[in-house]
Amino acid sequence: RLGTGGTEHFPSVDTPHLTRVFDQLSPAAQDSVRSTLVQGLLSEAQPAFARRKIGDAIAELARPAGVWPQLWPVIAEAATSSPNADVREACFRVLCGAPEILPNDLQAVTTLLSHGFNDPSEAVRTTSTTAFAAFFAYLPRNTWAHFKPLLPSLLNVMEPLRQQHQEELTSVLESLVTLTEIAPKMFLPV
Repeated sequence: RLGTGGTEHFPSVDTPHLTRVFDQLSPAAQDSVRSTLVQGLLSEAQPAFARRKIGDAIAELARPAGVWPQLWPVIAEAATSSPNADVREACFRVLCGAPEILPNDLQAVTTLLSHGFNDPSEAVRTTSTTAFAAFFAYLPRNTWAHFKPLLPSLLNVMEPLRQQHQEELTSVLESLVTLTEIAPKMFLPV
């Protein structure tokens, strides 16, 4: 009944009974897809644009939290130790898209974010601020104080961007606005 002007015969996008094709695969096939995606994300030969798309796919498949417990250690390791800045940036991009995969170990998350904020690559620093803002939105209020020591490093991300990198600076400022909307008192002196 296409062309009749109505969509009443099609389910709504937010209908709860719809499932992803991935969820209908066998566990072995799911593991194979996950492994292939991680290999693509970490491949040194992967073009940056393809790596970003792979990271977006990984973030999508990592939801809901807990369905891919092996992902966090791989992302954390690559985000902090890969010699390739594109790989490190893509790992933070995964966290932007699926911040709920970060563990309850606040110290591990703090260490990861600190690495991101102090990375030599501007792209990694910028993306890590976006990942922090996305993650922070999931945090219970009683954990916010744990991340306050990161604020100077987060704010320092902006300085090198100020002169020539307006797009990246805008991204960092958007992340800061998100943070200040969620927890304005965190930016006040103690």
